[in-house]
Amino acid sequence: MRIAAESLDFAYPGGRPVFRGLAWTIEPGDLWFLVGPSGSGKTTWLRLCLGLVRPTGGRLTVDGLDMGNARGPELYRLRRKTGVVFQELRLFLHQTAFDNVAVSLRLLGRSGPEVRSRTLEALAAVGLAGFEERPVSTLSYGQQQRVAFARAWVRRPRLLLADEPTGNLDAATAESVLDLVAAMREDGATVIVTTHDRRLLGRLGGKVLELPSSSPVGGDSPAGLPVR
Repeated sequence: MRIAAESLDFAYPGGRPVFRGLAWTIEPGDLWFLVGPSGSGKTTWLRLCLGLVRPTGGRLTVDGLDMGNARGPELYRLRRKTGVVFQELRLFLHQTAFDNVAVSLRLLGRSGPEVRSRTLEALAAVGLAGFEERPVSTLSYGQQQRVAFARAWVRRPRLLLADEPTGNLDAATAESVLDLVAAMREDGATVIVTTHDRRLLGRLGGKVLELPSSSPVGGDSPAGLPVR
C-alpha cells in the first residue's frame, strides 16, 4: 500500500503545528520505524493514515485515497485492509482470546469455519495455542499484546500500523513481536512502527525516520532530517 504526503500540515485545534510542509512517500512493502520523543507526532501520523484526524493543509493519500476528503464508506474500505496495534491495545478484556481475534473476521462477514480456522492459526502464530478460551483479563500484558497482533494479522492486512509495539515488554516477548512484524512484511504488507526504543532499529532491515519534539517547515521528512 502506497502512502504519500505532499506539503502536509497538521495541528490539533488550539495547539502548535505537529507537521508543517511534510513531504514523504512510503512505497508498498516498505518497513519504516518512526523514532522520536513523546509529542513528536508519531501516533498522530498513524491517526492521519487511518482517517481518525484530517490534514489541516496539503495532501495525504493512502492507497490512492485522499485522506482530507475521504468519507465513511471509503474509510471503511481502507480500514478493512489495515491492521492496527495501538499502545492501549483496545481489547475486550472480559471476552476470550479467541473472540478478540475472531471479531475482525466476523465483521468482514467470513463464514464460521473460516473464522475458526484462521483465528486458531493466528493465535498459534503468536504463541498462544491453548489460550483460546482464556478471558483476556487473565492474561499478562505481553500475552495481551500478542492477542492484539493476532487480531491485526488474522485479516492479512495490506498495511500494518504498530504504535510502540514492544513498549513494556520483556526482551524475549519483544523479540517474538518483532518476528510477527517481519512475518506480516513478508506477506506483502506495508509496515509502519513507532518506537522510542533505538535497539529495534535495523533489527528488521527497515528504514528509519527520526522526529524531533517539534517539526519545522519543509525538508524531505517531517523533521527535515536524514532518513536512513
